[in-house]
Formats: sequence, C-alpha cells, structure tokens
Amino acid sequence: MFKKSITMFSLVFLMFLSMGMGAFADDLTVVEEMPYYEVETGMSEEIQVAIADINQVNAQIEAEITAAQAAAATLYANYQSNLAAEENTAAKAQLTAQYETEITSLISQLQLTAQQITLAGIERSNAAGIQSEIAFVDTLFGDRNAKIDPIIVVGW
Repeated sequence: MFKKSITMFSLVFLMFLSMGMGAFADDLTVVEEMPYYEVETGMSEEIQVAIADINQVNAQIEAEITAAQAAAATLYANYQSNLAAEENTAAKAQLTAQYETEITSLISQLQLTAQQITLAGIERSNAAGIQSEIAFVDTLFGDRNAKIDPIIVVGW
C-alpha cells in the first residue's frame, strides 16, 4: 500500500512539474544542435530558395523528433510506473522486453522517416547548387540516446 502511495505521489508530482515546464520552454528549440541557415544578401535567388528549403526540411525533422520524444517519454513513464508496481520477476522481465521492443521500434521508425526526409532535401539542395551533407544529432528518447540526421550546408 505504501509503495502505491509513493508511486502515485511521484507520478502526480511529475505531471504537475511537466505541465509547468511547458510554459517556460515555448521559445526553446527541442534539438539545440538543429542547424538553421540565414539567407544572405549576396546569394542568388536559387540559393536563397534552396536555403529556405533546407531550413524547412530541418524544421520538419525537428517536428518528427519532438513527436517521437513525447511518445518515448510516455512509454518510459508508463514502463517505470508498471515496473515499480509489479513484484513478480517474470512479469518485470516481460514488461522490460515489451518496453525494449516498443522504444526500439519508435526510434527506428523516426530514424527511417528522418532519413527519407533528409535524403530528399539533399537531392533538392544539390540540384540547386548547394553542397550539403547529413549531420547526426544526438537526441534523448525516454532513457535512450539516438542519432537523427538533419542537413548541414557545406558550401555553394
């Protein structure tokens, strides 16, 4: 009974804490390392359009990361609360295996989606005369770090 009370109190506290943190984080980017490029005056119109496209692709990848991070946080919180409530060792192992499968699937799907978006963006930027590459950004998902690939501009 005491374990359940502590677990419930912890979850309620985390819920209130997470509700308050969103108000302060409105202006923050989720991925601090996500590249953004300014359009400069000496650029041709084609290069300016390509730079805007790269920024849009990186913003789309950031949105995918944000959604995956929210899903991973929910998965991890549910896993932690279910694991704390469970006393049977076999059931704990099953919960862990299920969590491992779900979080791995979530991250793999995000990496695949980000890779498709990035490769299409690189093709468009290369066609416009911009030299661009894939950069890997280390991002936290629940209790895991994964590398996601936005576009960086090398030159034009």
